[in-house]
Amino acid sequence: MLFPMPGYRLWDSLMTATSITYFEETPWRVMLYFAHNLVIPITRLFDILLPGGDPMMVTALRETVFSAFNVALIYLFFRHYLKQNLPAIIIALAYIFCKSHWRFTTGGEEKDIMLVLNIIFMIGFFQLRGWFDSGIKNFSSPEQKPNINIVAFLKNHFPEIMLGIILAFAIMIHLENGLLILTIPVVYLFDRKFYGNIRKDLTEVFTIMFTAGSILFVWFSVLIFGINEISTLSGAVRWLLEYHYSGEYFDTKVTFIKQYVHAYSGFRRFIIGKYFEHNLLWLESIFITVGTLILAIRSYKYSPQITRLALIYLTFITIHFFFWLPWDPEQWNPVVFVGFLILAPGIFAKKNKLVNYSMLALVGCLAIINFTTHIQQAQKYSTIHDLNRSQNIDYQGGINSHFLKDIPYPNMVQFINTKIESNSIILVEKRHVANHFLMYTSHIPTVIKYLDKNENILKRKYYLSQLSLWFYKPKYSSDELKDILKFGNRNIYYLSSKSPDRTNILEKLNAKSEFIYSIGLRNFVLYQLRPSDLL
Repeated sequence: MLFPMPGYRLWDSLMTATSITYFEETPWRVMLYFAHNLVIPITRLFDILLPGGDPMMVTALRETVFSAFNVALIYLFFRHYLKQNLPAIIIALAYIFCKSHWRFTTGGEEKDIMLVLNIIFMIGFFQLRGWFDSGIKNFSSPEQKPNINIVAFLKNHFPEIMLGIILAFAIMIHLENGLLILTIPVVYLFDRKFYGNIRKDLTEVFTIMFTAGSILFVWFSVLIFGINEISTLSGAVRWLLEYHYSGEYFDTKVTFIKQYVHAYSGFRRFIIGKYFEHNLLWLESIFITVGTLILAIRSYKYSPQITRLALIYLTFITIHFFFWLPWDPEQWNPVVFVGFLILAPGIFAKKNKLVNYSMLALVGCLAIINFTTHIQQAQKYSTIHDLNRSQNIDYQGGINSHFLKDIPYPNMVQFINTKIESNSIILVEKRHVANHFLMYTSHIPTVIKYLDKNENILKRKYYLSQLSLWFYKPKYSSDELKDILKFGNRNIYYLSSKSPDRTNILEKLNAKSEFIYSIGLRNFVLYQLRPSDLL
């Protein structure tokens, strides 16, 4: 499962892997990334435990460990909640083998690390409210007593304080967990018991929110005004909502039906990937929605309070990703646990053996899909990796065979690194290729579309975050590259799946290209650039 399949990596895992590769050189304002402050530092701990390991394997290891925690939490919770063992096993296996979850975990995306404290907080909150008995003694709020001193208050309200601390760290790990801060007060407002014992419940919710808020206020004040040296409130808001302000994905000019179908397709891809997609997803989405509502009603009858919390949290998440990549299965991972809360009692509460074994069979199908895909890719990459290490392939004529058309990016950049000078400059078309050069070679590549662009344009037009700018901001201007070409003291290479003639790079540098190698990964070709008057 942990075999590094570097051609199968997503954006966040690439940036995290690149960051831990340059951990010593990268400033804390970059490392403590706004969307997930603690993810890179925590990944660094795994890097220390795996010295000399592939940086992308380290990110996959981190997610695998946290995924194991989540699977254990899900199994233990549902075994107590449903009072059945087999359904709990089925639910835990379903989480493991959801197609996109498997991909995120093996790909090192920061999804399981985000979810672990989210799940712990919710289970603790259920226990606090008396909706669920985990077997942990004294984890409930005592009856309110007048004239209580501060020491007794801290002792009596230890569960709420602990939940506040867990909530704060959940948000520090990933900002999207901040939606819990909106969810919990709304849950109290919809709870009838709140109005019958309002003083006790107000103290309870205030203690949780005040504890979390105090920690987060100090943390983000240091992070924003101290480490990042932001001096205005508007600047702080822009820092916290960098993705949303960029406008890259946040689209309000949409229709409800279109976004709804997009969201359903994202949910579908999260479970089974892109298998069996068709042109009638809108019709399928209606049937699935009706079925989900029926199961939600049955779950509500089983446990109104827990189902209500799950629905409220799901509503806030949905409002967010309705405008933010609704078709992306990544948006569905944070709602996995609440999704199980909404659906599981409706499916399993009546203890029907036929239902249990039918669901087990469906999970088995998911497992077969994942194992088959994963093993095929791992075998292919492993074979290529071994051949590359044994140097049994003659690269001089280029790598054009059908077998090697899916050669992993690390192998490609490491091969190129052996064929070009150590002081040469390399230009690349895609930024993810730049990540691989940064991780696996000593070269610092330049992404050609970022050439001669100032920081403001890179942020507004190309949506580069502070983390991206640190690694992608060009080291050279086109004028400096022209001088290097002119005096010939260093060679400049261009790696792209497009011919340089189809870009403006030759015109910009007053250069011509010379074919060097054809590399059988998505038709990548390595060119050497020379002054146009020398060819």
